[in-house]
Amino acid sequence: MGAKKTRLKEEESGGLLQEQPLGPDLISRLPDEVLGDIISLLSTGEGARTQAISRRWRPLWRAAPLNLEVGDYPRRKSKRAALVTKILSEHAGPGRCFNLYGLCLHDRYAMVDGWLRSKSLTGLQEIDFSGADFSESRRPQPMPPSALLFAATLRFAWFSCCDFPEMKALSLTTSMRTVKILALESLEPNLDSVVDFLKCFPCVEKLYLTCNLQKTMKNERAYNPLDPIECLEVHLKKVVVNNYRGLRPEVDFAKFFVLNAKVLKGMEFAALTSCNDKWMASQHRRLQLDKRASPGARFLLEHAYRGISIPSFHMVDPFQWVWQDKLNSVWHKELNREFD
Repeated sequence: MGAKKTRLKEEESGGLLQEQPLGPDLISRLPDEVLGDIISLLSTGEGARTQAISRRWRPLWRAAPLNLEVGDYPRRKSKRAALVTKILSEHAGPGRCFNLYGLCLHDRYAMVDGWLRSKSLTGLQEIDFSGADFSESRRPQPMPPSALLFAATLRFAWFSCCDFPEMKALSLTTSMRTVKILALESLEPNLDSVVDFLKCFPCVEKLYLTCNLQKTMKNERAYNPLDPIECLEVHLKKVVVNNYRGLRPEVDFAKFFVLNAKVLKGMEFAALTSCNDKWMASQHRRLQLDKRASPGARFLLEHAYRGISIPSFHMVDPFQWVWQDKLNSVWHKELNREFD
């Protein structure tokens, strides 16, 4: 039996120091695959630091599924970008999560596109554009098309702070059937672009939308039963609409899902206006809830200041705690009212 590691322990009785044997390092005896999964669940910095544990751990991080969170790195943006490039050039992959939170990308659009094409991100399961700043101006740049390359493996996708690319042509050639949860956040998402996203992600079950629609925007769209949308026909079960004011473009936007999502179980609105009885009755009529495609669907409305919190994409189901919080809230019956 090899020499055991020891530690010093102060005896309470006499204040003397005595060597005490440590137990065996059982974690390090686990297979590489198991240790790699453990490392991939850590933050980027914590995962990288596991290389210093021992010789046994040194090669594991570079071979474990990569969890790359740009926000883990120094505040200086130039150093962040350089570190991300270095990691992607040295890590063997595959990728698990790529999170661009906190990185200003207005002058690094081509660089980000290159990052997304890195072999280190092969097999990526989660992608999060929810905190990236693509432009110093109010108008963001289009999302890099390379963000949609992970069709066979992507599970969670969160796009915000960027304009959506032309999805119509892409949806005809790219189908991401592994994605079950999709969050879209933009200044002006129009209904056509969201529908194109659903064609590209045909198996989405939960859709989270943050909208800031303008009064002049038109969101009228007729559903063609001869050209059915698979997501609306058999998959979409929950829709959350944030920043809802009940303006015509928003009503038309939401009404499309009310009338065409055939297996919808629930739709929730975070309203920026007072939810009095008169306004609620008007919304019931304008959304045509009596003609809902899914007879058992529930429609809930609440004040936005109470709010629908941004889902946590580190959970197996990012929507689970959002809805459960509403059910457990003591304010639920007072502030949330079912349309029907």
